[in-house]
Amino acid sequence: MDTSLNKQPTTPETVWAMLRELAERQAETDRQIRQVSQQLGGISNNQGRFAEEYFFNSFEKGKRNFFGEKFDDIKKNLKGINTDEDFDIVMLNRQSVGIVDVKYKAHVNDVPEVLRKAYAFRANFTKYKRHKI
Repeated sequence: MDTSLNKQPTTPETVWAMLRELAERQAETDRQIRQVSQQLGGISNNQGRFAEEYFFNSFEKGKRNFFGEKFDDIKKNLKGINTDEDFDIVMLNRQSVGIVDVKYKAHVNDVPEVLRKAYAFRANFTKYKRHKI
């Protein structure tokens, strides 16, 4: 705050002036915090996209063996038909579907979501309902 206000006698006007200045500074601080939060979110999203690209490129370059299963086809960022579900990497062969949900930094709390993907995949792509997932 402007220290010159502190040398004036305290009047309703000086109190209101200090409150206005405080509110302006708080608004600027809030704006800066939002900007930093957006930048950090962007960094996290970029790291996630990088991880997806890394795994997709690894699978696409002939390393399509996954948990002992050989896959013939690979798809990236497959969107659901019946829901807004998305699948990061999907690998297919005649009897199996491999679903890879890429996480830049996995957490134990992500496991139920990943397991739910198998049910969501069957609901969205019924032609694979008899395939092993």
